[in-house]
Amino acid sequence: MTRSKLIRDPIHNYVEINYNEIPIVDHPLVQRLRHIKQLQTTYLTYVGGEHSRFQHSLGVMHLATEFASHLGGENEIILTTRILGLLHDLGHGPYS
Repeated sequence: MTRSKLIRDPIHNYVEINYNEIPIVDHPLVQRLRHIKQLQTTYLTYVGGEHSRFQHSLGVMHLATEFASHLGGENEIILTTRILGLLHDLGHGPYS
């Protein structure tokens, strides 16, 4: 039985996380992105400027999936592209 998670995204509605991606999303290095702001101190001026690197990474993963699928990529390439989109911000720290 394959299980997946749906994560509500304010821009893309729902982002599906495949069962083999759940341990990656749950990993502490990915979860720490929840506490890093994508827009630094913009939230101090604009109330809607709340956006974390975690939310951003999920959105990139979603768009990378659509991009790879649109190009007619094989399933393995699509899955690899998803993971790359998810992990592309791991090296960022606050204000980077």
